[in-house]
Amino acid sequence: MCSSPSLAQTSDDCVRTVDQAALQAVNRIPVIGQTTALGRPFAIEPAVLRVEVDVFGPQSQVYAVDVMIDSACRVLAASTRLESESESPR
Repeated sequence: MCSSPSLAQTSDDCVRTVDQAALQAVNRIPVIGQTTALGRPFAIEPAVLRVEVDVFGPQSQVYAVDVMIDSACRVLAASTRLESESESPR
């Protein structure tokens, strides 16, 4: 459960839930490579946490995933946006 409505402090269980939702959202995009959540999710508005997800593969990509949750940290929605992309050295 989140400790405050503003999500300033989220529990470790909630962080894992949000990270997992972000990884699943990126994995629904046809990406090639390994996905990893970077850092800790942070609040961008009430009930929305942003997670940065790194894709390491033939092309390195970083996605920003906004995960909307309710007060019990149940995931309501997730949206992805490509932040950066670069060729991986071969």
